[in-house]
Amino acid sequence: RCQYCRVCNHHTRGCRVCWNTLGNTQKRRGEGDAPRASSLCTQRLGRIESDAGSVTAEFAVVFPTAILILVLGIQVLAIQTSRMSLVSLAAEGARAIARGEEQSLVSELLNERSSGLLSRIEYLDLSVCLELKKNSKVAEVLEIHVTERACARKSGL
Repeated sequence: RCQYCRVCNHHTRGCRVCWNTLGNTQKRRGEGDAPRASSLCTQRLGRIESDAGSVTAEFAVVFPTAILILVLGIQVLAIQTSRMSLVSLAAEGARAIARGEEQSLVSELLNERSSGLLSRIEYLDLSVCLELKKNSKVAEVLEIHVTERACARKSGL
């Protein structure tokens, strides 16, 4: 905004002071005491005209960054969803093995529900634990190992 006028649109003849600065020395009625334009008013007009491409440059920097953050956020949510499914699969598998189901049958059922699983069964005194591992990729660049472990009490005890 012009320092002398609140309604300056920063273009040629945008306000009375700028209008007087641009070579028009004719005064209109009621403008006898209007202050003369300083160099600040004309410098602001020139600076605004030279900043014409700054919004495009800022957009070119900010937009890819925002898209990258959005894609990474979606990938993290996908990994969390995968982790939650591993929790339920590990619990179901551990309960099935504790009931006395065959390990090969349980392993086959787990691989049907989720591909690429690595499983490890651990027998403890009163319980059976099943550990499931799955590799997930973030944006096809970074590989994250997701591991879940669930234990179930042996049946018949």
